[in-house]
Amino acid sequence: MSQDKGVEKERLRLLQKATTEFVPEEDRLLLSGQMEDGERVGLWLTQRLLGRLVQPLLRWVEGRGLERGDPVPRGEILQRFAQQEAQARQQPEQRVQLPKQGGRWLVLAVDMKDRGEYLLLNFRGEGVEPVQLLVDGALLRQWLGIVYGLYRKAEWPLDFWPQWMTNAALPEPVPGLLH
Repeated sequence: MSQDKGVEKERLRLLQKATTEFVPEEDRLLLSGQMEDGERVGLWLTQRLLGRLVQPLLRWVEGRGLERGDPVPRGEILQRFAQQEAQARQQPEQRVQLPKQGGRWLVLAVDMKDRGEYLLLNFRGEGVEPVQLLVDGALLRQWLGIVYGLYRKAEWPLDFWPQWMTNAALPEPVPGLLH
């Protein structure tokens, strides 16, 4: 993802790559990210914070097409198709590996700035420099699909997720089954 989309690079610590996983021992999600300079950081996301964050993210993505020029998908069925398309285009990438010690902090707040076709997420914690993630509609749909899958894995309540997201969820792969 290019970082010159009208964003002042000097002021921001933009994640170039990110991995999100559920850590059962912590009962939270860990967003492991890597900056352009190679610095790696781990952001702990609690269920409570995500419950407040996901709703506005869903509203933002519902109002956008998948790519520049795409029509805005409307209605339950079109939202589900748009979600499935974004998830199907997701390419496997190497996970961001964090150092064994340090580099992880608890996210206390996330600011969102609408930049037209992009959304800038500003993750803030106590006594640490904020970290930002710049996403377009398709990338945000992919990340929301990952977060939804991790909600299911964590057995957290799914009641606030929209029907189009729950219907779009791709099935878990069956071990040993080849296509």
